[in-house]
Amino acid sequence: MHPQTSKFLIPLLFICAASTHAATEQEEFFESKIRPLFLSKCGKCHGPSAKGGLQLDNRDMALKGGNTGKVIIPGNAKDSILYQAITDTHDSLSMPPDESLEPHEIESVKQWINDGAVWPISKVEFFQRNIFYVLENRCGSCHNEKNKKGGLSIASRERILAGGESGPAIVPGDPDKSLLLKAVSYEHDLKMPPDEKKKLNSGNIRAITQWIQDGAIWVAPNAVPEYVITDEQRQHWSFQPVVNPKANN
Repeated sequence: MHPQTSKFLIPLLFICAASTHAATEQEEFFESKIRPLFLSKCGKCHGPSAKGGLQLDNRDMALKGGNTGKVIIPGNAKDSILYQAITDTHDSLSMPPDESLEPHEIESVKQWINDGAVWPISKVEFFQRNIFYVLENRCGSCHNEKNKKGGLSIASRERILAGGESGPAIVPGDPDKSLLLKAVSYEHDLKMPPDEKKKLNSGNIRAITQWIQDGAIWVAPNAVPEYVITDEQRQHWSFQPVVNPKANN
C-alpha cells in the first residue's frame, strides 16, 4: 500500500469502526431501555389499538405519529410531543394517563430521542414485514388448515413445527436442517411453490433463512402483544405479598 494512501485509509477505518460501535450501543440502549418501556407502559393504549392514532409498537408507526402529528423528532426531545406528554409539559396530553413514568425512565426517553431515536427492527417486526405475507401469499393456498397438501399447514408456528408427511418443516435456529428452506430454495425433491416461475426470489430466501436462524419467531400482524412487566416494576408495592399489620406488633 502506498504510504500516502495509508495516511488517509487508516483514519477512515477508525471512523467507520467508531460509527459501527456507536450504532450498536444505541441499538442496545433501545432494546434494554426503550422497547420494554413502550411495551409495559404504553402498549395497552398505543399498541394495535392505536389510541389517538398512535402506535408505539413498531418504528414506522411511531415515527409517523398520531392524530396530533409526529410525536418523535429524532435529535430533539424538547420539541417532541412524546417527551412533552411524559413530562406533563404539553398543553393537553399526558402519558401514561394513570401513572407517571419514573424519572430515570423519562431520562432514558429523552436520551434516546436526542441520540437520534434509533429503533432497530425487532424479530417480530422482521417476521411481519418479511415472512408472514410471503408464506401466506406464496404457500398458503396449498398449505392451509383446509387444504394441507402433503399434510402441511403453515397457518401457525405450531403447524409448521409439526410439519407434514415429510417431517417438521423448520428447525428453529438451524436453517440447514429446515425442510421448508430447502424446498423454497429448490434444493430438495420437494419444491415450493412447485411452479418454478413462482419461485421465491433470493431476497425472500435470505429473509426466511435469517428468520429460522433467529428462532422462527411468529406473531401474526395485528396480534395483541404480550404485556411485559419488568423486574423493576415488580418491586412496586402492588406486587408485594399482603401482610397482616397486626403480625408485626
